[in-house]
Amino acid sequence: MSVQTWSRCGISLLVLVFAVLLSYSPFSVKLFSKKQLDNKLFTSSKLVDIWNQQIQKSIGGLDFNRIAVGVNGDVDIILQGTDLFKELSTSANSSKVHPKDHAVITNIEELDEIFTLFLSKGGGGERFFSNFREFQKVIEASRSVQQVKKFVGGNAALIAQKILELNKSVKVMVGLPVGPVLDLLLNPSVERLKSETTSLKMDEYHVVLEYSKSEIWNGLKAPASSRFIFSHDVSNSHMSCFHDFVASLPDFSPDLVVISGLHMLEGIDWEGRLMEITEEFKQIPRSAAIHVELASMAGSKFVNALIQKILPQVDSIGLNEQELWLLCHSLGFERCKGSLQPNIPITVEVAVDMITLLLEHLDTSAASTLSRIHFHTLSFHIIASKHSSTWNNQLTAVCAGARQAALQACGGNLGTDYVDLGVQPGDTELITSDQLTRTLKAAGVTFHITPSLICRKPLQTVGLGDAISASGLLYSRYS
Repeated sequence: MSVQTWSRCGISLLVLVFAVLLSYSPFSVKLFSKKQLDNKLFTSSKLVDIWNQQIQKSIGGLDFNRIAVGVNGDVDIILQGTDLFKELSTSANSSKVHPKDHAVITNIEELDEIFTLFLSKGGGGERFFSNFREFQKVIEASRSVQQVKKFVGGNAALIAQKILELNKSVKVMVGLPVGPVLDLLLNPSVERLKSETTSLKMDEYHVVLEYSKSEIWNGLKAPASSRFIFSHDVSNSHMSCFHDFVASLPDFSPDLVVISGLHMLEGIDWEGRLMEITEEFKQIPRSAAIHVELASMAGSKFVNALIQKILPQVDSIGLNEQELWLLCHSLGFERCKGSLQPNIPITVEVAVDMITLLLEHLDTSAASTLSRIHFHTLSFHIIASKHSSTWNNQLTAVCAGARQAALQACGGNLGTDYVDLGVQPGDTELITSDQLTRTLKAAGVTFHITPSLICRKPLQTVGLGDAISASGLLYSRYS
């Protein structure tokens, strides 16, 4: 994604569902005891030390030195969501507005409903706004909001920027739609693919509506800070640059190809376009590892098509808890049947179970090459890699991703006065240990796990998922 989605769950609900979860999991014991946490044996500063030590062990040569990234890019207009709605309507913020999901947004009322939904869950999401005139009303209203920022947007653009920020020696080529404003915002060290589809006279804009933990809107309270994104974006919604991007790869000779933006197809009549992209995926040189960054999606039919047509052709994916849940729901897995959104706490046990089921399902396809899944949620991060794969150094990779997310969200300050450990007394996890990070093996898969650090007052919620995946890939070994 693209961008990070966060979710927090209550201990009381966890207790109610634990008996059910236990019957599904391949292994099931506690990660931390209440005594350990109460005695402060595990603290945020201890976790930072562990991350730094683990990452320091791997400083040196990288396996990925030439990285091609495509295909979505835009200019993000970032503002507080509630401020925008107050500009759009004098009667905004009413308990009469009910939270509701929409696969595609057609008017401002639907925008208010879906924003309320994601705020009430403390999660991030993204949708296509199909009505251009209504979208323009939103853009006009945003100009009246006092605190508005413009940044590089789009998962591909953000991943490329982050890779170069973390390691300036890496050669990065991007293929994405770039207008005059985005051209000025992009890191000049990024090598840009120049073509008719990548050179725009006008930028594509995405609106990022942020909200804060405990903020109340339409009578509902946000359990965590996050954001909701929407756009009327023609270039990215058709993945217009994909053909030119793939055609450029033989000349660039990448050792890693990162692709994002597939979620944008859901806003159009996508069946025919996805078929074309599926065929073009087959032209990507297999000498390179292929990573796909997933982002917010809404419909089971679309997600199932991605599972059947795209995921078997890639080596790695990055995703959050809402996206993993929707993959499992679309496949009809028993655990996820009841809802398109997670309706039980996403513990480590639940995440491991869903990852295992997804990999087992894809293993039924003899041609599937997917062997790595980088998963993140508010409380913890996991990288799962198949025993038969060539992915290595994944404990370091998961630590690097979690550290980068914390640094970015907290403005670089990870002191104990600013962050909390992502696990709390009562959390039921995988294994009792004196360590905060761990590696476990089950069902032919190795799971590399770390808790997260949660900012008490996040300074940034946009692009966290992209930063997590970029960091994890940079510290991965693939040989």
